[in-house]
Amino acid sequence: MVDVSLIDIKKGFTQSSKKYRPDKCIICGKVNPKFCNSHSVPRFVLKNITDNGMITQSISLISDNAVNLVADKKGIRNTGTFHNICVECDGKVFSDYEDPIAIKRKPNMKLLLEIAIKNTLFSIEKKYLEKGVNEYTKETFGAPQPLEEYYKYDWNDMCSRLLRLKKALINKRKIEFELLFWAKLDYVVPIACQEEIVLFADLEGHVINDVFDKDLRHKMQCLNLCIYPLDDCSVVMLFVDKSYTKYKPFSKQFNEKDFDTKLSIINYIVLSLTEDYYIYPNIKNDIFKNNSVKQICSDLHLVHSDFAGNIDPKDSSHLLYLLKNRMKIPNLLSKKYAIK
Repeated sequence: MVDVSLIDIKKGFTQSSKKYRPDKCIICGKVNPKFCNSHSVPRFVLKNITDNGMITQSISLISDNAVNLVADKKGIRNTGTFHNICVECDGKVFSDYEDPIAIKRKPNMKLLLEIAIKNTLFSIEKKYLEKGVNEYTKETFGAPQPLEEYYKYDWNDMCSRLLRLKKALINKRKIEFELLFWAKLDYVVPIACQEEIVLFADLEGHVINDVFDKDLRHKMQCLNLCIYPLDDCSVVMLFVDKSYTKYKPFSKQFNEKDFDTKLSIINYIVLSLTEDYYIYPNIKNDIFKNNSVKQICSDLHLVHSDFAGNIDPKDSSHLLYLLKNRMKIPNLLSKKYAIK
């Protein structure tokens, strides 16, 4: 392995993250526009989990090997941002849901569409980053990249998904979502997230998406998940495109659970299947020291897996039982961890 300083690695990651950014807005197609510093989670949500203007990033719950590569705290301006649409589109497309009053009401289809579009845009941005990081680590360290050949399949799925959502937005093509869960909690949770997530399996361990399937006819189907800590309450929602029939068994299983169990399932989905959640810095310290939390949060993380090479597509059976482990970790959506 090449002897490279930590500073050089950080610079390499920064440069690689910008390498594949588009030169045109992927909503309207305008070439070389003024790109917006868009947030995956609205700024008015993020401000509710800050301490002196800073927010703890998910890397703080990832294995210690990766912590020094990425900042564990950031200001609101740099938390969960993407840069692939122009300022004009950002202002027009998301005007309904980026409203502190509207977000407290049960959402209509238009609002869900806006959230789904933003989530897909954010996923596309992460693919730019992933491709850049992959090239950097491979060229610099000769590090194994067990998931490299699957990137293009993910990319095709995301582009197809965005096209469908854009047609619904621009051409008024009909699209409906099933709201699997929506709740306004009477307390403020210490975590924020807005993300599209591909579930590998349902609550009984049956396959939903075979993430290692190379057949382009078998598109990945995703859930949209939102956790919004607000000024005096929190909103949590989970919804899915109604055309995504793979989720019917999961929907049935999920709806049979009681309210607290549903919250624990959502909490586990976030911590185990995405690195794009943001945490109140003064959350109880036992969370950051909890070995079960670190293990669950580290297994599928991009940076961790790229360096550790611990994801083997030939042995993916453990992915089917992720949701069965949900009781092993604290539920950050419970009142126990409320900020206020």
